[in-house]
Amino acid sequence: MENTVTTLAGEPETTELPAKLYPGRAQLSEKLGRFKEHDSELQEYRAKAAGAEADEARALASEKLSEAESADQISRAQNLRNVFLSRIANREAALSRDLAGLKEALGAGETELRDLAGRERIRREGILFERICEVIEAKGLEINAVYPILRHSILIGELMALEPPGVLFGAETPEQVVGRAEAALSKFAKLEVAKSI
Repeated sequence: MENTVTTLAGEPETTELPAKLYPGRAQLSEKLGRFKEHDSELQEYRAKAAGAEADEARALASEKLSEAESADQISRAQNLRNVFLSRIANREAALSRDLAGLKEALGAGETELRDLAGRERIRREGILFERICEVIEAKGLEINAVYPILRHSILIGELMALEPPGVLFGAETPEQVVGRAEAALSKFAKLEVAKSI
């Protein structure tokens, strides 16, 4: 799956994130896509049901139609509305299942992201530590001065910002779960760019 992201330097870049390399991310992306697809279908059916209800009201109020024509249009509108209401119930049930799967995938994806970001941060800290130690030794300064510098490093701070928040709580709304999933997927892409710097 290809994503366009903004690099840590602010430039747009396209990255390829293979599913084999990031299985948690791949599962999260799949579950989020399915959830959004079913949510979109649900909104379409709700709009169609409202349209059928409006058609029924128009047919009922129309004085231009004969009684037989009104009855036919009302019956058709009621039948369509019932079909749409049934599909709405099906999509709501599917969304409920999708949300449970999305929460599970979000937990796995965030764990994978946290591990990847942590490893990259440790790798970067090691590189910075070595380079700073070289400079400090060349200047004849004390090595203990390295640790505060590492803590305030912009690159390390940006990597720490890619680490997702703590555990997922059950009281989150579907919108919050979707937002968190989208944020995690965005952070995966940013982390991939950060690893190349």
